[in-house]
Amino acid sequence: MLKNAYLGLFVVFVLLSSVYVLPPGMPQPADLLVAMLIVVLATTFVIPVPVNKDLFLVAGLLLADAIIVNLYWYGQLQETGFLRHAIYYVFNLGAFLVVVSLVRSLGDRFVTAFRIAIGIAILLEIVALFVLPPTAFRTAGTFNNPNQLGYWGVLLSCCLLVLKRGQKLTVFDFAVLCGAGYLTMASLSKAAMLAFVLLLITAIAFQHLTRPMKLVLAALALLGSAVAIADSTQFDHVLSARVFANVSQRVSDIGGQGDDSLAGRGYDRIWRHPEYLILGAGEGAHWRFSAFQINARQTDIEMHSTLGTMLFAYGIVGLTLFLSLLALVFWRAPLAHALYSLPIWIYGITHQGLRDTMLWVFLGLVFGLAHYGRSSAEHGARQPARDAALFAGSRSAPRPPLGIHAPERAPRG
Repeated sequence: MLKNAYLGLFVVFVLLSSVYVLPPGMPQPADLLVAMLIVVLATTFVIPVPVNKDLFLVAGLLLADAIIVNLYWYGQLQETGFLRHAIYYVFNLGAFLVVVSLVRSLGDRFVTAFRIAIGIAILLEIVALFVLPPTAFRTAGTFNNPNQLGYWGVLLSCCLLVLKRGQKLTVFDFAVLCGAGYLTMASLSKAAMLAFVLLLITAIAFQHLTRPMKLVLAALALLGSAVAIADSTQFDHVLSARVFANVSQRVSDIGGQGDDSLAGRGYDRIWRHPEYLILGAGEGAHWRFSAFQINARQTDIEMHSTLGTMLFAYGIVGLTLFLSLLALVFWRAPLAHALYSLPIWIYGITHQGLRDTMLWVFLGLVFGLAHYGRSSAEHGARQPARDAALFAGSRSAPRPPLGIHAPERAPRG
């Protein structure tokens, strides 16, 4: 009963993950649910935390580094932004452990619930786009800005494909991906649109698709190409948001806007301020670095890069720890699951994506399925070799049930 309630809280988190009612940087309704899940995980035995010494060591060192660097710079500059970003890492690494624990404890129940929640969340956001007052060009939906909408669509799509574990996409899955693609186009986030295209290409290579689905994807690709070339507006009468024409304009602007430059994204501070590359500058007080001219006024901005932020804010030490965490996440994962993360890193070339909790949910999902899904097959399935082949990327093996796993044995010695 308590496990069902815990799973229910996670499902509600997914449904509310697109609802932003407070200004950027402030806790949103979904964040409060994740905080509850983290507290319950840390204080009760409703969902056992899996014991993985390597994971705990690397995650603990990364968290300690983020806290120490930000606290140091807060002491030097007295800016609260450093404290806020330190809390982000406590929160998001906690969410990572919540998802790993749910995969280990609930198995297929969690996979099914998460998959359905993604579909409902995408549908609700599409409805919101048509209910909310229209915008002149880019739409943010229920988010604070359009980039958040596009990134959210990409992250949920990545999670959905990992949840499928190499199995055929059903009509439900295909509809969800189409819905996420529409949201990404509606956001007009250039990085998100490119990331989503890469995700679809990867899905065609690694997921089973029926012939009608392949034909639909091919038709959509041809349609998108025609719109981009011809700048057609005939679809605007069907989709009142002028999505297709706006997509064409945004794609044609790639590389032509001021914020598409290295300085516009904050990369120039890496070579302008190399003194921060060892231990890091922390996340805050961006006025310390060269400001970029936007709209005829000086605007202090953070670095618009996921890995770039990790390098500059936490130095080589922090970046090494973060990459070590990623290595642990993907080490035993199927190749497809590792490749499904590429769109996330593509988006992160021009945007800082570390704060989004759904990124850490995705990483927890990959780690959980790679470690605890595989152990289920090895201990309970009749054909462990075939099941292991599935998780290694084979399309011919049947999907193994995840089940509920026995507690891990304590290491010898």
